[in-house]
Amino acid sequence: MGRHYKKAADNSPIRIIKKYQNRKLYDTKTSCYVTLDDIARLIKTGEEVKVVDNQTKGDVTAIILTQILYDQEKYKKSIMPITMLKNMVQSGSGSVYEFMQKYVTQSVSNIHNAKVEAERYIERLVAQGELSKIEGKNLAKDLIHSAQRGVDEIQNKIDERIKTTLTKMKKVTDLQTNISHLHKKLDNIERRLDDLER
Repeated sequence: MGRHYKKAADNSPIRIIKKYQNRKLYDTKTSCYVTLDDIARLIKTGEEVKVVDNQTKGDVTAIILTQILYDQEKYKKSIMPITMLKNMVQSGSGSVYEFMQKYVTQSVSNIHNAKVEAERYIERLVAQGELSKIEGKNLAKDLIHSAQRGVDEIQNKIDERIKTTLTKMKKVTDLQTNISHLHKKLDNIERRLDDLER
């Protein structure tokens, strides 16, 4: 459909998308059908989106976002390495956050193990006379600094992702509370309208 969406205003309410049984998605704000790409564009512009199953009134936002991620992977807009995706499937239950935490911890551990192994190798080269003690110390120092920079970069990226995720989670919790209130109000309005029509 190729709609162009402007960045959402900070005070704008959540945009409700209805998902019908025929898998069509209906934007209640613009009163038209939308695609997964349209929803992805809305989210990229900062719009808060909630997808509700029209029949059950249940929140199916996570399912729709998963479908968007699937489509991005399918069309080679890969956001995660294949090995990571395979490991997520193999690990089964648990949250993506728990998996990422485990994955990152394992990666940092691997960096540490590589550093220890490199130090042992340098010690062997010094013992065999292929490097002087000073050359060995300098090489070890360079390796340690390089490894530390790598670990620091990874840690900074993780910290940023966690901050972003926690901020979004807080927004989602606040929005869910607001949506719950809005649903109650809508239910009351619908009941009143039904009463008026009788």
